[in-house]
Amino acid sequence: MLAELQFRRLVIVSNEFWDAALLNAAWCGWTDMVKHLISRGASLEWPEHEYLKSPLYRACRYGHEGVVRVLLDNGAEPFRPDFETAATHGHFSTLKLLLEIQPVFQPSLTKNCLYAAARKGFLAIVRLLLDFGADPNGGETAPLIGAVEAEHVIIFRLLVQWGADVPSVQAEASKRAEAAGLESMLALLNENHVI
Repeated sequence: MLAELQFRRLVIVSNEFWDAALLNAAWCGWTDMVKHLISRGASLEWPEHEYLKSPLYRACRYGHEGVVRVLLDNGAEPFRPDFETAATHGHFSTLKLLLEIQPVFQPSLTKNCLYAAARKGFLAIVRLLLDFGADPNGGETAPLIGAVEAEHVIIFRLLVQWGADVPSVQAEASKRAEAAGLESMLALLNENHVI
């Protein structure tokens, strides 16, 4: 007994340990471990300028919907990059969860999501964002340009149906379609009287 006590040590674990463990668990999609680490005091508060290090961002990036739900249920605050990474990587359910948690749709949180989804050809995500109120002309790059780059006719037409302003992207869309040799998109742009 005495020899056994001699080898036992009291280990004090710092908050940084719990935070790092939570980040790793979120990244790997370990929902039960995330719950456990939160119960042990891991922090859900991450400064916005360190969003790429947050557990919520990592869970959104890899589409771990269960982890995202646990983090949100425990008070994690979503930032714009969380929405953008879910849209960019095609994680429909994760993005829908982020959108539904907001009491009112906030266009600033989804600023570049529509372009990213159109550029990747994620039709379901484009529809989801439009249904939630995303601006078909919004973002740093127009979503129509993303549809042209992806050579995705259905997304292009869907955006036009939702009010995307084809003439406003005429020059840029044509330039990108020509540079990539996308004859089908040049024809579609011509059909919409853009060229």
